[in-house]
Amino acid sequence: MRMKNVKLLPLYEDTACALPVTERAAGKTTLFPARTPEEETVLAVGLGARDGNRDAVRLAGGNAARLLRTLEEDCEGVLKAPAGADKEWAEDFCEGFLLGAYRFDRWRGESFVRHEVTLSLAAEDAGYAAAFERAKVTAGSVCFARDLVNETPGTLYAQTMIDRLRVRLGDTPVTVEQISGDGLRDFAGLRAVSRGGHHEPAAAVLRYCTDENAPLVALIGKGITFDMGGMNLKSGRDLSGMRMDMGGAGAVAGAMDLLARRGVKANVIGVIALTENLPGEGATLPGEVVLFADGTTVQISNTDAEGRLLLADCLLYASRAGARWAVDAATLTGNMVQALGKKVTGVFGEDEAVSALTRLAKECGETVWPMPMVEEYADVLKSDYADMKNSVAEPGPGAIYAALFLHHFAKGMEWAHLDIAGTADTHKPWSCYPAGATGAGVRLMAAFAADRAMNG
Repeated sequence: MRMKNVKLLPLYEDTACALPVTERAAGKTTLFPARTPEEETVLAVGLGARDGNRDAVRLAGGNAARLLRTLEEDCEGVLKAPAGADKEWAEDFCEGFLLGAYRFDRWRGESFVRHEVTLSLAAEDAGYAAAFERAKVTAGSVCFARDLVNETPGTLYAQTMIDRLRVRLGDTPVTVEQISGDGLRDFAGLRAVSRGGHHEPAAAVLRYCTDENAPLVALIGKGITFDMGGMNLKSGRDLSGMRMDMGGAGAVAGAMDLLARRGVKANVIGVIALTENLPGEGATLPGEVVLFADGTTVQISNTDAEGRLLLADCLLYASRAGARWAVDAATLTGNMVQALGKKVTGVFGEDEAVSALTRLAKECGETVWPMPMVEEYADVLKSDYADMKNSVAEPGPGAIYAALFLHHFAKGMEWAHLDIAGTADTHKPWSCYPAGATGAGVRLMAAFAADRAMNG
């Protein structure tokens, strides 16, 4: 099939052209089909005000790709950068376009027609080629994470995810260590959560070290490949989204991939705990007590508050490994969605780590909001017959309670926690985020590891 070429014409509000300024507003896309075979089809892409907002450029690229998707034919967007654009601008637009062009269609039937949407640079913009290649690396790592998170629970579970990590990372300096069976003796939370599952649990430790003198940074991810709530059974008309409860694990996988493919000088470990949370035979019961590797006993008051148990194991592992910095990502609390909605990630933790993540988020295209760690609330986590309990029954700031629980296990590390419960997926596609997994956390965690290598 012949590929349709479409000239992409990004326009700022102050760009001199015949289009009214309303058509140059951020988020606007206007298609001008070719009227003759000799004419070009042109897609005008609104950029809004010329204010240096890098994410606005990414979102414009995503809007362009999503419009080309609606044409239902193979399309190649040919980017003509606006006057004054630099390599950073080109990288951001290309990254947004490539993320917006993503589709997860692995499970579509034979009748589904797959249309290719690609991007190239206009001949006069060949000087942006290196920026374009950098954008392709970033988008590739984010889309790798999206593929993992979108995958079906019958296909993706602990062993198959580790297998996929080994295939993807096999041509990089990242090593993949699998911990399973008797090796999980120090992963008490993971073992407790996994008892009702169909598949054996496992932890994956990803190591990337190109600078032994850099401080060790730990990236930690919750990997619940399907969350039925355990014995505190979830209810709902459509629970298929519970396969995405490993969004944090996907973020770590994508971040490690991105660090390696960019050749970042750093010293990083990724720690991922993987299992299902099902109410099967032998499942952990509410009221049971779990003994963690640091000697802390935890009463399981609610088996649907399982993610923090896995993260506690991973934090303790990272601490024993000598990590100076640790950031975890998890689809942890519905309370976070209530607080910040579907487009903002809540970030908790130590001041310096939270400050770095907030600064880096503005540069790499993710949106975070610093949340309070109210130590006075920690009393509600006390148990009548164990050191702590994993969940609080009464209504309240559940996302803060969960962060305080994790803080207890972040021993000797500068730590931060990303609650991506809202941002890990989207039901309503927008800009560079098609429906499904978004890849939240990939770019931010990679940026944090690189930043701490230089400044930590």
